[in-house]
Amino acid sequence: MDNEVICLSCPNGCRISVKQDRNGFIFEGAKCERGESYAYQEVTDPKRVVTAVIRTNSEILPYIPVKTDKPISKKYVRAILKEIYKHEIKLPVRCGDVVISNFMDTGVNVVVTRSFPL
Repeated sequence: MDNEVICLSCPNGCRISVKQDRNGFIFEGAKCERGESYAYQEVTDPKRVVTAVIRTNSEILPYIPVKTDKPISKKYVRAILKEIYKHEIKLPVRCGDVVISNFMDTGVNVVVTRSFPL
């Protein structure tokens, strides 16, 4: 398995070549340990912060922005979006309010990203 990963851990943006052999992974091009760690995560279990909008009970403001409070494995992205789109929340809300708690026992919450009054 050969992959190329562009590291996002620091401003360097290293292009890291990842090769797998029978002893594990070989990383080439990382300028720091964070790069190797990032590349390993990307090829074994990539994670992303998910952003979306959620329905509200307001006709004036029918949708508000939400996001996961930490990265979640890409294998859960479709499922968490389905769950978000099933919900409707009541205004008012404050930035950081939890909408969905501990999604599928991943430890990831979905939170409101802006405060909205009534």
